[in-house]
Amino acid sequence: MWSIIQSGGTWTGIITNMAKDGTKYTVKATVGPIYDIFDNVSGYFSSRHDITKLIEQDEKILTLNEDLALKNQELLALTKALEDIVYNDNFDMQEFRTQAKKRHTATDHLIEADAPVDLWIQ
Repeated sequence: MWSIIQSGGTWTGIITNMAKDGTKYTVKATVGPIYDIFDNVSGYFSSRHDITKLIEQDEKILTLNEDLALKNQELLALTKALEDIVYNDNFDMQEFRTQAKKRHTATDHLIEADAPVDLWIQ
């Protein structure tokens, strides 16, 4: 950063720092030189924008997307199992119940006891 600024360039980047109370915060900062009338560097300017909430929201979105991807995989596996019920005469209902319960899905209430397949595939 300093080599860029001292050579006359402007630096922009993300900085994570710690407040006096110990909490972390993140800013997007821009730092550059200020020139006098003789074109000599006489100081530096800095502009900072707090982006802590944006970073936290991005992290939350990433976590939610990962959770959604896992739920999607579970749903695809159950869909495949249901397709096997419909298209395969040799389907093992007990194995389906076992696999579905392992996935802790919302369909657990549908596969309780010995409910006829045609009642809960609708």
